[in-house]
Amino acid sequence: LLAGARRAPAAEAEAEPPPARVLFHAGPRLLVAGGLTSGRHILAPLVVVGVVTNFADDLPGDFLERLVSSAADRAPTDALGVSLLVVAAVVLTAVLAAAGSLLADWEFELSDDGERFLARRGLLTSRAVVIDRVRVRGVDLRDSPLRRAFDLVGVHAIAGGIGGGRSGRTLLAPVIRREEARGLLAELDPEARLDLPLQRHPTAARTRRIVRAVAVPLVFAAWALVVGWLWPAGLLLALAIAGIPLGIDRYRQLGHGFDGRRLAVREGSLTRRWTSLDPAGVVSYAVERSPFQARVGLCTIVLHLGQGAGTRRVLDCSEEQAATLLAALDAPLLGPFVFQASPTGATA
Repeated sequence: LLAGARRAPAAEAEAEPPPARVLFHAGPRLLVAGGLTSGRHILAPLVVVGVVTNFADDLPGDFLERLVSSAADRAPTDALGVSLLVVAAVVLTAVLAAAGSLLADWEFELSDDGERFLARRGLLTSRAVVIDRVRVRGVDLRDSPLRRAFDLVGVHAIAGGIGGGRSGRTLLAPVIRREEARGLLAELDPEARLDLPLQRHPTAARTRRIVRAVAVPLVFAAWALVVGWLWPAGLLLALAIAGIPLGIDRYRQLGHGFDGRRLAVREGSLTRRWTSLDPAGVVSYAVERSPFQARVGLCTIVLHLGQGAGTRRVLDCSEEQAATLLAALDAPLLGPFVFQASPTGATA
């Protein structure tokens, strides 16, 4: 009996699950770099200004108006003073962006216990999110032009049943070096390939990207000229001209690839998103084609993931590419059919 009693604790110890493995940890330096290259944190000063303005509106004696008037009277008007003011504003924006990243994602850590992913973060307010492996439908890698320049990305999980549309719910790495992201991606989904070749979409998609980037500021510039607002018209015209390289880059980023196991989709420029999806997580396919797309032989495939995981799309691909991809994604269902999209779209 004593021998059995001695063996019982040992058996219980052997039955304990192994400790969770740490897959990723973000230190302060990496978080500062993430804050300085993320649009989410760069815009933090605007939030601060909004909060201060709302607070000042509630103060008696027209405090906000007097403060603005006093600041305008003391604002420098010479070239050196304006330059120093701009530099101070840039430095303040950078400091607030770095501070926002540190506050939100301090000591970010992602761990894996074999069945679930656990993400912990936060300085003043600590957050912990648990994601079951079986709920993960895919992985997003997101970056911006600034992050691309420094080979940094953010990693998000596409998961069902956890309210993935809410901020931070699917965050797996707020900022990580691209080379390290390869290893993290292999841990999250061994079937996913960051180097999966992507098919380029037809050149007709380039025209659509440029038109969509230029059209709105160009229309407003024409309206400003009609009413005689020359300076706003000039700024809007410059914005429209800047939209040309933006539209070209958006086209260059378009692409999709499928290796029989995972579908990779990429789109965007100022906010670029590369997605790796498990086709088994797709609950329905939609093929959409607007009259403008139909005129140039393009369409968009929308992949519905279900359970609150959202949708992903293959934007502005050719009809032939759509037919081939859909047949490859679900050969038993879609393989025997010849792709024929109606002018308003079709759903499979």
